[in-house]
Amino acid sequence: MTKGSILQTVRINLGYSSVEGQGVSVELTDEQITTCITNALQIYNRYSPIEKRAVIQATPGVQQYDVTLYAGEVVEVTPQQIGTGYSYDSDIFSMSSGILRTTDAGDYALTLKDYNERMSAVGARFDWEYERDPQTKKAYLYVAPLGRPLALSIKFLVPHGIETINEDDNLWFLKYVQALSEIILAKMRGKYGSIPGMQSPVDMGASSLLTEAKSNLEKLETEIRSRPRRTLILKG
Repeated sequence: MTKGSILQTVRINLGYSSVEGQGVSVELTDEQITTCITNALQIYNRYSPIEKRAVIQATPGVQQYDVTLYAGEVVEVTPQQIGTGYSYDSDIFSMSSGILRTTDAGDYALTLKDYNERMSAVGARFDWEYERDPQTKKAYLYVAPLGRPLALSIKFLVPHGIETINEDDNLWFLKYVQALSEIILAKMRGKYGSIPGMQSPVDMGASSLLTEAKSNLEKLETEIRSRPRRTLILKG
């Protein structure tokens, strides 16, 4: 899907014909439809951005990490794994953790001791901050002091361009752009109300077009909010 194909599709759906003498005159310009495309991208990226995950290796004594490479806003950082068989936020006393399944008291004590030591490496709460320099465009991740090397799982969001919209969402995007275009068109036609006809004035249909477009817009926003995000796993 490209900008050109979107412009063409919207114009055709609004009644435009490339054959001279056929169809009706569409009052929207390319610039107006392009504005609708930009607004549709903002809504799409609000609810369905490109969600990526990567792992970086954090070391004691280093609290700043350059994450510019990922070119997206970091929204979550968690220690990936504190010890074999359990993660930072896992319940070590659950039946699935493996600790309660340990039959030997010595093994249980060693496992619990190892867990407590690794937990102390990050403290009771893991703190982090994300910052992007608006001038240099550099992005940095700041983490709390660590007591030992640790793998950090980071989740970041990257906005879509027209070319990267998920194929399954192409139809949704076209409908959203068209609904926005119809709202602009309805407001423009509403300024005139009707145009002279041979026997009586011809209603421009602005009111019904505006009502239908707003209803479609609401339905489309409800639909995109309910869709699960797709995650791309990377390694850093």
